[in-house]
Amino acid sequence: MGEEMQQIIAPFTTRYDGNDTKYHVIDAQQYGQSVLGAAKIYNAVSHYCYYGNVPRGNYKKQFFCYSKVPKEGSYDTLFILIATLQQYQLFGDLYKEAFGFLFAKVLDGLHGIWTGRSKGDQVVEKLTDTICEQARHSAQMQEIMVNGIIGRDIAHANLFERLHGKLIDTLPALANGTHNSAKDMVTPIGRSCKSMNQFHGTPNQSTLDEPDAEVIRSNQDLEVGDMDQYKCNRISEVNVKTGHCQLDVDGVGTVNGKINDPTLEVPDNVYTRALNKQSSFSFSAKPVTRHGEVHKLYISDAKDDNA
Repeated sequence: MGEEMQQIIAPFTTRYDGNDTKYHVIDAQQYGQSVLGAAKIYNAVSHYCYYGNVPRGNYKKQFFCYSKVPKEGSYDTLFILIATLQQYQLFGDLYKEAFGFLFAKVLDGLHGIWTGRSKGDQVVEKLTDTICEQARHSAQMQEIMVNGIIGRDIAHANLFERLHGKLIDTLPALANGTHNSAKDMVTPIGRSCKSMNQFHGTPNQSTLDEPDAEVIRSNQDLEVGDMDQYKCNRISEVNVKTGHCQLDVDGVGTVNGKINDPTLEVPDNVYTRALNKQSSFSFSAKPVTRHGEVHKLYISDAKDDNA
């Protein structure tokens, strides 16, 4: 970075966790796709927050994403967002803090839309509340809202209504326009790592895990549900290396699952015991659904019903 390029928000860490990263390595091709996808998204979100419009096609870029060498003994990646000289005069420390908050919250809103965890209107309601609450205590956030994300040319009664209206009109389009980059960003998840956590170690951290990645990569109409409790009547398949399983679940029927419980690696665990004895067990899982029907279950822990 030269003198003509300056940081617009505090550098933030994205952490890749699990699988190969336990040994401080990651598949280079998957990692490269992930960083490229993330950089495109971060550039687009910066443009959106600053100018208040969704970047399209080969738009003129005023913001750029850099990365620094990860810390030794981890697979953390430090991202740095910079502005060209003509934008920099606005990015003092307080402005950078406010802009960083807005950037992180918009990014988290995109996660919700990409994964179907929240509908577009739900995301907008939550995002509007969060940003306006911050704006009540930050003159810099109010300046960003008026000059950037909502724009001076939108005439509504107050900042809340103006922001809500602008997000309703533009946030789904931003999610759609960055969806292919999101597919690239989550490439390692479920393969070389189990999750990626953006803004790791900060109040703004946001994690994408295996069910999120499956939904983002899919061309089907899938959604990620909240963690819930289930009862397995019978497990007919289990692969102790990959975690793949097939279960007959009470109230669901026969469904594929992915076991992320570390106890699967322990001999005579609850899953292999249930397979051998054809016994039942209860478990916690995050569902991936299609049109309201359970498509796959991502299992985090289980216990014998007779334990």
